[in-house]
Amino acid sequence: MLLLKRLGEEGIITNERFLSSLCEMSRTSRKAVHEAIMMKPRHPCFLVFMKPINIFQTRVYIPAKFMKKHMSSPPETIRIIQPPQLDGMSTEEQQEQGGGWTIHVSVQDRGGLTLTKGLVEFVRESRIRMGDICVFELISSFPFVFKVSILRGGSAAD
Repeated sequence: MLLLKRLGEEGIITNERFLSSLCEMSRTSRKAVHEAIMMKPRHPCFLVFMKPINIFQTRVYIPAKFMKKHMSSPPETIRIIQPPQLDGMSTEEQQEQGGGWTIHVSVQDRGGLTLTKGLVEFVRESRIRMGDICVFELISSFPFVFKVSILRGGSAAD
C-alpha cells in the first residue's frame, strides 16, 4: 500500500486493474513502478502493468479518473510517441514530423477509454513484454499526444 500512496503523491493515476495486479507483479516489475515514481513526470500520467490482454489482445485502458480529469471529451484517436532516448528524435521533432503511432480509441461503459486499433504496431515495434510498466504521459491535449516510457519489468517467475 505504500507503493500506491507514493504513486498518488506524485499524481500518477492508476485504476482497479493496476491495483489488483500488484500482488502478481514480479520484483522486477515492482522495481519498474518505483522507477516510474522516481521519473517525477512533468505532465499528467497513468501507469499500465502490461498483462496478456495488453500484449495479445492489444488493449490498453485509460482510467476513467484520468479521462475525467485531463481529457475534456473522448477523442477518436490519440498519438503515441516515445522519449528521445528510444528512437533518437526529440519529443518535439516526433510531433512535428508526425512520428509515433496513431491509436484508435473507444469509450468504455464505466467512463474510461480503451486504446485499440493501431496499438499492436506500437507494442510490437517497442518490444513491449508482459511485466513491463508503461507510463502514459499526456504532453498535448490538442491533438491528444501521449509520451510513453517503457520501464522493463519481468514475468512473475523472476
